[in-house]
Amino acid sequence: ILGSALGVESTVPNILVVLFAIIAHKLAEAFALGINLLNSQIPQRNSIQLILIFSSMTLLGIALGSVLDNFLHSNTEHL
Repeated sequence: ILGSALGVESTVPNILVVLFAIIAHKLAEAFALGINLLNSQIPQRNSIQLILIFSSMTLLGIALGSVLDNFLHSNTEHL
């Protein structure tokens, strides 16, 4: 999941670098997905569902990365 790297960053410069990389990558992916969906015979409703799933994956990755980072940091403090 692409956003997990963003979820573990803690400084603003690192966050901005990773965010820019994610935006550039997602832009190319979204363009390719859109072209493929337009050229396919998939019904519009299914296309919208696929786009929503695609869009939510980065947010899910950010949340997952953040939760895992917090979990790992809280467990290493007890060692």
